[in-house]
Amino acid sequence: SKRAYHLGLNALRSRRFNITDGWDFVGPPRQVLLAKLGVEGAMPFKFTHFWTSNHWDIVTGDSDQGLFTYVFVLQLAAYKRTTLAVPAVWHHWGGPSSKPWASVHNYLKCPRYFEFMRKLTKSTPCTRWFHSLHDGAMASADF
Repeated sequence: SKRAYHLGLNALRSRRFNITDGWDFVGPPRQVLLAKLGVEGAMPFKFTHFWTSNHWDIVTGDSDQGLFTYVFVLQLAAYKRTTLAVPAVWHHWGGPSSKPWASVHNYLKCPRYFEFMRKLTKSTPCTRWFHSLHDGAMASADF
């Protein structure tokens, strides 16, 4: 929507982000999710690193994932609970077949696409997995 576009654009233009309080310094994830969605509405997030760590230092929290959460969940309340008890917007939740970067073939096809992920800390299972893949690809004779 036009409103979502402008909210996202304004957040990007403001350049207000930190790993503690997120976009436009909205606050720590657990507190803002509870305030916006209530206890029951926020419960699907309780299994995410975003919730358990209670900071915005998640994979691309300072770009697409964080910005989309800020705009669509926190600003527009464009979130609804499904009978599956997971966020209605499906995400690459995990597992070898669901991550777009989870194969050496994809990584080797377009290594520049994945450059932004190299700056990530090894704080989550996904980032440790990515770094392991990256290290293996860099050691590959085909690279």
